[in-house]
Amino acid sequence: MKIEHPLLHRFGGLLAAAAVRWWMSSLDYQVAYYDRRIDPYYSDCRGQRIYIFWHEYILFPLYLRGHCNLAMLLSRHRDAEILSHVAHHFGFEFVRGSTKRGGVSALRQL
Repeated sequence: MKIEHPLLHRFGGLLAAAAVRWWMSSLDYQVAYYDRRIDPYYSDCRGQRIYIFWHEYILFPLYLRGHCNLAMLLSRHRDAEILSHVAHHFGFEFVRGSTKRGGVSALRQL
């Protein structure tokens, strides 16, 4: 079943963001730093950086580092449409592109 309507994508993103906030707030976690200057949450983090992580770890940056002036690189595929709305609700900017469709322009935007 394809979800084509933009309002359904936005509403799905809002529901997913609410579910992630609720679920992540119930978890107990610790953050261990080798160097805390790499964390955009802290004011001593300066300069441009690229953070790379696997898909299964996407919830922690979404939950912990929203509104930290970060941009996510998302594919132009339809599946990433809801994720772009989730990222927006958490305070992230996003750039769309992948290796086969718009990757060079996406890297330039980052």
